[in-house]
Amino acid sequence: MRKLALLPLAALALYAGCGENAGSPVAPAPRGALDSADPVVDVPAGPDAPRTHIPFATYNNPTCSDLLPGTIEIKIEPVAVSSKTENGVTVWITRVDPTSQATEIDWHASVPMDGVLLKSGSDGHFLYNYAADPDGPQLADDGLETTGQAISHVSFCFTPRLNVSKTAVTRFSRTYNWDIAKTGDQDSLTLSPGQQFLVNYDISVFLDAANPSSDHGWAVQGEIQVSNPWNLTAIVSSVSDAISGFGAVAVSCSESLPATLTQGESMTCTYSTALPDASSRTNTATVAVGAASAVQGNTATAPVAFDSSPDTEFDECIQVRDDNATPGNTADDVALGSACVTDSLPKHFQFARNVGPFSNPGQCGDNRVTNVASFVSNDGGDSGSDDHVVDVYVPCPTGCTLTQGYWKTHSDRGPAPYDDAWQNLGPLQEDTPFFISGRTWYQVFWTPPAGNAYYNLAHQYMAAKLNQLNGAASTPAA
Repeated sequence: MRKLALLPLAALALYAGCGENAGSPVAPAPRGALDSADPVVDVPAGPDAPRTHIPFATYNNPTCSDLLPGTIEIKIEPVAVSSKTENGVTVWITRVDPTSQATEIDWHASVPMDGVLLKSGSDGHFLYNYAADPDGPQLADDGLETTGQAISHVSFCFTPRLNVSKTAVTRFSRTYNWDIAKTGDQDSLTLSPGQQFLVNYDISVFLDAANPSSDHGWAVQGEIQVSNPWNLTAIVSSVSDAISGFGAVAVSCSESLPATLTQGESMTCTYSTALPDASSRTNTATVAVGAASAVQGNTATAPVAFDSSPDTEFDECIQVRDDNATPGNTADDVALGSACVTDSLPKHFQFARNVGPFSNPGQCGDNRVTNVASFVSNDGGDSGSDDHVVDVYVPCPTGCTLTQGYWKTHSDRGPAPYDDAWQNLGPLQEDTPFFISGRTWYQVFWTPPAGNAYYNLAHQYMAAKLNQLNGAASTPAA
């Protein structure tokens, strides 16, 4: 509640014979200051006013322009719950208490008020000077109250200002970073000359785990709209724009400055600038006017905020290829397909290729089959690759001996690839009976010697016999 104090008798004596309309107004104290001759009370803040506003007293019937030069007045008389609109500005008295002889009111307005004049009785007015508050003019105040004298009328004082609004449209770009991995279900093989083996390959492409994307190209742009709603002339001297934590931004306006705006006229200015990052900022436009302008300038703000969706994307898709390398053939670059960030990642490409045959005598021994998968991005041409290597051992068709372990694992029953040299034993191959042991060659090979000299000698004999049947010399080369 804000309470008005009556002037003491001593003060009233100084103005004896001065009726409501007699004489001249007492010169107002400067905004925010108090005339020591005017008794006042501290005014506690109402719910819509965060600070205390101090009234000062004056006499007769001063207007807003008398006490607050440059302001325009909306006067409501008599005081009642009502509204009034002038020059496009509306004020509302939302509560009057008591309703018969108002001593307390609540009000709201469509623009900030620099001051409110309450006429209470015939002994003076009280000006609530909101412009003296550090927070500036007020849009509302609840509980302006006299000490008992009925309020005869209320005058609302506001400064005509230009309407200023602005936009801040942000944008940025994102580049995606891809990776690729290739695997196969075989890493090493032992193949006989002329033999093939089918290897299954899997290629997966995905966004780099450590750095899936990088954002860049942050920028903001927008418009500043300036209009004059008043039946007064405005002279715009400058329009400036600044971003918190960044600095001033160049502005280009549709009108040359200084620009004269009469009632209903407007002008548009634009701005655009790059920013160093996606930090949240505030963009403020300031419109200043010349000394001869009857309408004052104004400001407008807009948040500079970036969401998570880029305006432009780079390398959001890639093309995946494989060199399709197979021994004995020229490496052919084969397109496997595309992958995009909108796909379910990782995306897999699968195929099978035969490794072998190695039939040239020069391919006897160790061989390496390398199969390379690669990608190229659709915009920046970023690329990457991964390979899978299969090491292949091919025993020489003549003059080479193979171990017991080789023959043991390369029969028709595996687990290693089948070596058709087993056919040299006859149609039963590994199932051929081994002399009078009661077992087949396959069974004897897979019987652990466990200290049994018979099986030790049998394993050596079987390996030597198979090597000899396969064309190896009976005595291994030194």
